[in-house]
Amino acid sequence: MSAKDGQFAEIVRFPVGGDLLAAVQLEWDAVEALSAPAPPDLPRPWIPATCTSPGLLHELRAWFGDVVDWLNAQHTWNPDSAIPPCWSRHPHLVHDIAVLADQRRRAEDTTSSTALEHWHRVVLPAFLDRTRASIGQWCAADHQPY
Repeated sequence: MSAKDGQFAEIVRFPVGGDLLAAVQLEWDAVEALSAPAPPDLPRPWIPATCTSPGLLHELRAWFGDVVDWLNAQHTWNPDSAIPPCWSRHPHLVHDIAVLADQRRRAEDTTSSTALEHWHRVVLPAFLDRTRASIGQWCAADHQPY
């Protein structure tokens, strides 16, 4: 199938989190838009350890899972580049996915494509390179602890 026939592969929007996560993200967007001081107790979804409420933590885990599924379906051409299904058992991946997801969400909220271009050109490739370097083939067949 070619682009001339008017068809694309399945294009799926970036996942959104649940209501609690969305509320926290909106608060951060407002803080940044107003250049207000950062509330010290406001959870930072890009730092998962700050999301201590059980409901928010549950939504954050579900969102990260949706983001990983989306990345593997929409941005992985080579199976060796896919995020392994055991990603949640690797703390370094959880930390990286948190930042990757937050930056992608923010890039979509901008009024131009500049932030999204940066995410595609710099953020995503760097994440995939770090993932390949840190996990390699360790978890190809089954989860391997460090």
